[in-house]
Amino acid sequence: MSIYSVQLVLHPDQEGWILHKIAQRIKSELERLNINVKIVGEPEGDADVYFWMYFGHKGILQHVKKDFYSGIRSAFVTHVDDAAKTKKIAKLVNDNIDLVFMSKDHASTVSTGLGVDKFFNILLGSDLAQFNEPYRVGIFSKRFSDGRKNEKWLMRLVRELDLRDVEVVFVGSGWKDISSKLNALGVSTIRYDDVENKYPDYSEFPKLYKSLDLFLSPSFDEGSMGSLDAFILGTDMLVSRHGFHKELDLDEDNYLDSYDDLKLKFSTRISNFRNRRAKAQEWSWERTGLDLLEHWESLSDKRTNSRDVPTHFNASNLDWRTKRKYLSRSFYRFIKIDLFERLVSKIHRSRGGRD
Repeated sequence: MSIYSVQLVLHPDQEGWILHKIAQRIKSELERLNINVKIVGEPEGDADVYFWMYFGHKGILQHVKKDFYSGIRSAFVTHVDDAAKTKKIAKLVNDNIDLVFMSKDHASTVSTGLGVDKFFNILLGSDLAQFNEPYRVGIFSKRFSDGRKNEKWLMRLVRELDLRDVEVVFVGSGWKDISSKLNALGVSTIRYDDVENKYPDYSEFPKLYKSLDLFLSPSFDEGSMGSLDAFILGTDMLVSRHGFHKELDLDEDNYLDSYDDLKLKFSTRISNFRNRRAKAQEWSWERTGLDLLEHWESLSDKRTNSRDVPTHFNASNLDWRTKRKYLSRSFYRFIKIDLFERLVSKIHRSRGGRD
């Protein structure tokens, strides 16, 4: 079934709330896919999909009674944490409302309690998923002409590995030619050498170190004072096992004894970085919009008004931890909301309806 128009139903009380932001992001992504999308307070006319942004919206079941609407009726399930909400889900299932959960965990738990097939779920997006920051490596040291800083290892590393998503930050003089060679090999660099950029003030160091993914010091001289700052500030480090570096008592993974050591441990770090970044892309709004559209298109266009066999919430299907959570929260809601509201209403009536 092709989808051409979607109405995102958002109650006016939810404007400015997180559900409003979610609706706006979904709208933008579906429009990128050439879908006509409107955010409305109540369904308006015909649409291929009516998607309520909150499953507790009272207008959902009222809309079901209007037979002249033929579009898919779908609702977003934010969280189900007590028996009352689960019974609400059962009513929606009985009226053939397509339910979209925001986690596999809730989808599985609630479907188990209802004794139905597992519900569909999507991953919500994050605005931060679009940022592809490089892997930042800091080298804080003055370079000498005798090669004591082992810069040859750095150049060999860049030639043997694809490091185009790495940025090297040099703090210290003497790195201009190395920086130019790295740039030619596709690695971006920043130099704080009082030529390209002025040396940062020492008060700026904490922020600079915390912007790094790795502090690197492969030289086998007396030890880098920058490594001491990195150690104090908690920056990940890869340093030579030499001089006072040994007295930092780092984990084995933070020390290197040879070029092969450097290549292996750096490769592991950049691989983990790329895996994390790829995982983050799964939480993009683009992915959210596409998954929703594919889900709706997979649904049959022959939709009945209700289920042949009514669904009921059955707590016996749940494990004891979930049962205890549902019961305790139901009792809490009963005390805090139901009894409190009744008490307020009774006081209000006793005062003749006056505020």
